[in-house]
Amino acid sequence: MPKLSIFVLGSPRIEYEKIPIKIDRRKAVALLVYLVVTNRGHTRDALATLLWPTLDQSKARGALRRTLSVLNKALNGEWLDINRETVTLEQNADVWLDVNEFHELLAFTDTHDHPDDEICSKCLSSKTTAVELYRDDFLVGFTLKDSPKFDEWQFFLGENFRLELASALERIVSVTGEQKKFELAIHNARRWVALDPIQENAHRQLMNLFAASGQRNAALRQYHECARIIKDELGVNPQKETVELLETIKRGQKPPSLTKKISIPQTRYVRSGEIYIAYQVVGSGPIDFLVIPGYVTHLEHAWNEPKLANILQRLASISRLILFDKRGTGLSDRAAEPPKIEQTMNDAMEVLKAVGSKQAALYGYSEGGPMSALFAATHPERTLGLILYGTFAKGTRVPDYPWALNSEQHKRWIEEIEQNWGSPLLIDFFAPSAADDNRFRKWWAKFLRLGASPGAAVDLAQMMAEIDIRDTLPSIRVPTLVLHRTDDKLLRVEGGRFIAGQIPGAKYVELPGVDHLWWTGNTEEIVSEIEDFLTSVQQTDT
Repeated sequence: MPKLSIFVLGSPRIEYEKIPIKIDRRKAVALLVYLVVTNRGHTRDALATLLWPTLDQSKARGALRRTLSVLNKALNGEWLDINRETVTLEQNADVWLDVNEFHELLAFTDTHDHPDDEICSKCLSSKTTAVELYRDDFLVGFTLKDSPKFDEWQFFLGENFRLELASALERIVSVTGEQKKFELAIHNARRWVALDPIQENAHRQLMNLFAASGQRNAALRQYHECARIIKDELGVNPQKETVELLETIKRGQKPPSLTKKISIPQTRYVRSGEIYIAYQVVGSGPIDFLVIPGYVTHLEHAWNEPKLANILQRLASISRLILFDKRGTGLSDRAAEPPKIEQTMNDAMEVLKAVGSKQAALYGYSEGGPMSALFAATHPERTLGLILYGTFAKGTRVPDYPWALNSEQHKRWIEEIEQNWGSPLLIDFFAPSAADDNRFRKWWAKFLRLGASPGAAVDLAQMMAEIDIRDTLPSIRVPTLVLHRTDDKLLRVEGGRFIAGQIPGAKYVELPGVDHLWWTGNTEEIVSEIEDFLTSVQQTDT
């Protein structure tokens, strides 16, 4: 048993050989948690700015020095490696962290030689132990009111841990229900519903379990509870699948199988410089297909939007689909400074190296388009083909590129982010066809919140304004497909026409529609064009 144990799933708790350690200052607790969870060294200046952002640097460093003294005294002078410039945990420090144990238990399935959609008794036991270890949300009830960057870090990690817990609960419920271990399955299904009350699949699984275990009235009550929550939260009625399940149970018929394939692929990490980039690999098709995403994304929450999930699964059926969150967004590390387009290109290369890809077709949509184009021009030997959708060549309007936003429009966009981030921001521009769909609005707002903080979103918007790849386009020498919707409300179609005209031999397809998001509106034409392109470049390569 390690000498020092730190619990962060729930309110923070520190123990030395199972005896609680009392640390009087909240900033000292926050500092220890930050060092242990990030598991890397930090400069004194960075820690001082994180924890005392309202003080000037000299006073902030003084506050840090006093806090380190308090912390070092509470830990009996052990565990921390402190010098004049940096603070870190001692190398090989014997520290146990509950969230590390949680992740190791969830990852246990990866060591077993069986398909991803199967789970053995050892895997089930490991996942069950993991969810039991999750006693409450990350640092629940703990906050630093004068340190918004720390609270932001805490929030994003906490949301990611909740998503991991939900995925584990979903799998446990599915497997234990199929094995007719109804007591265990119902216990975890209740916990899943409590964790995410508007997730109808969780309610359906619980209804299924009640019905399968002979508790028909409980199943009917669960439907009405689901309907009440969905109405109160989203202002809509339950989904068609939920209503159909209700009718099946009312008729006394056998509910459908509880077996459900894992819906969210495993997220992995690769280091790019000092930043860790989150990525996923789905499918095992004959061609590698790397998606370079737009403005803000979140790998795991993306799979909670059925239309997007279905499209991704469809593409994964003909390729090895490679997805990642750009630095500063989603599940990837937050960067100290706004990322440059060249950094994102390098991050994409590190992802390809991590998955062992020698050559891939690239798909860049929206802001991901310029990164993809730069990658194709810089690394043609690694680029099998290039697809650009709804993108742009320059972020700010100039006389010879009059289709971008002007400086005043950029200013209004940033003001909108600062004032309304966390709402279904700009949905009338991103996805007009879904703007009146309350369920989609809720998903979109959460997608943005999980994808970036307001400050990070502003930084990304400012970075986009600086993009200019007009001189790069003529140097692209790989097969290229450019797609753009004629009435795209966010990025004008003239920008797509310009790009296609600048890339030698590019094929240009203009599609009807007003949506900027490629997974809303009429998606069949977009996906079909992508599939045909992948088939053509694969045949050319062979």
